Amino acid sequence: MICMHFPAYLLDPGDRHTLLLVRHHPHTKRTSASKAFPIQFTTWLCPHITSRSHQAFAIIAYVTILASELLEGLWVVQTTWRWMDIFFSRFPDYQTTSLWVYAVCMNSAAIVLTFALGVVLVGFAVVILQALCIIELIVSAPLQKLSSEKQELAKAMFLEIAADVEQIKDS
Repeated sequence: MICMHFPAYLLDPGDRHTLLLVRHHPHTKRTSASKAFPIQFTTWLCPHITSRSHQAFAIIAYVTILASELLEGLWVVQTTWRWMDIFFSRFPDYQTTSLWVYAVCMNSAAIVLTFALGVVLVGFAVVILQALCIIELIVSAPLQKLSSEKQELAKAMFLEIAADVEQIKDS
């Protein structure tokens, strides 16, 4: 996680109890990013962001994806607009058709407009989620390298937690 200030090289990935204890340990601190955004969309990416260059690369990748999503959204809206234009240009006149034909055409128009509105709303939702991911990557700071004092404190905490885990396993 980006929010944990605990060295990843001290964790045993095979020991689930140690990972759970470390995550809930009182000395594990969270940054302001986790308070600002309680839902994290990029938690899968957090272990891989270990420096500013990794953070910049992730932001560039997300912005590139956002740009391609916006371009595709423009194409989808243009195509949907063309379909609606074709549909409504062939729409029958009320005065020359019977009521049943006009009613069927109005129901078809409602379906077409609902589809167009749904496409636009889903596109907005995808773009908003992508923008939230970018904001989350910008706001959250990457893990900083620990000083030697902090490394010693982290090792002591890890040994303390490992002893607690051994006690739990023995009991």
